[in-house]
Amino acid sequence: MRTPDTSPLGSIVDFSTERALRRAEPVSRPASAPQADPVAEVAGHLARLHDTGQPVVTVSWVNHHSALELLHAAPELLGRLTYLGVDGLFLRSLLGGGLVPRTSADLVLPELLGRLRAPRVAVVGGRPEDVASLRRAVAALLPPDGELVSVRDGYAGRPSPEELDVWLARTRPTVVLAGLGAPLQEQFVLDVARHLPRGLVLTCGGFLDQVQQAGYYPAWAYPLKLNWLVRLAREPQRMWRRYSVEAVAALRARAALRAEVLGAPGFQRLRWYAWPEVDDRWTAEATSS
Repeated sequence: MRTPDTSPLGSIVDFSTERALRRAEPVSRPASAPQADPVAEVAGHLARLHDTGQPVVTVSWVNHHSALELLHAAPELLGRLTYLGVDGLFLRSLLGGGLVPRTSADLVLPELLGRLRAPRVAVVGGRPEDVASLRRAVAALLPPDGELVSVRDGYAGRPSPEELDVWLARTRPTVVLAGLGAPLQEQFVLDVARHLPRGLVLTCGGFLDQVQQAGYYPAWAYPLKLNWLVRLAREPQRMWRRYSVEAVAALRARAALRAEVLGAPGFQRLRWYAWPEVDDRWTAEATSS
């Protein structure tokens, strides 16, 4: 039986790539566009895995806040995820700046969900009072043949490990989104993946809050790299500590964060699909102290 700790096979092409990488052999792949969009590349790759019925994969994204939480509470979870992406400008700068693609859930999920073929989507996260609005918001992202099979809040509504088998058998999702905060959401997606033979199981962080609010990020936020400031202005009680005290803590823990995140097999896999041009400069950056 495949478990989340088993290296992902993905499509036949993915298997050939993984095998070559394990044997330290040269890897060839189709040339990408010179200005390939990491978000589109990752969304396209995950959609292909979903639509061709490949073995279940787990995906998570970390920013400096969640990476610190995982580093302190459960660093082993980073190494067990099939794919690990980097969210947040500050963590990207700590890890290597322009050499680390940003492929966060709030960027990837809207594009991914609209691409999927007949997805059956289950969502776990958010507050109990937001379940109805969350249902409407996520349903609006699905293609015409998609179905939202379950929406449960991230508190009393969250399926326990003992309930997962029954819940998944009843709802039969091919996509599970979990927005529970680190490290709970990473453990949850790994637990879910043990019960699913195929599909995508992804964390989604603050996406579940943002998707319910049209225009959460103004059009200028991403181009100017000021989406962090928008979140701070919208949610000051939640965000002030993240962008002050925790930012300093992350700076002090930079070496440990680089070792855990850049060294995670899931990060290296996701980077391979996000930015196909793997160069010597990144290898030197990733292995430097």
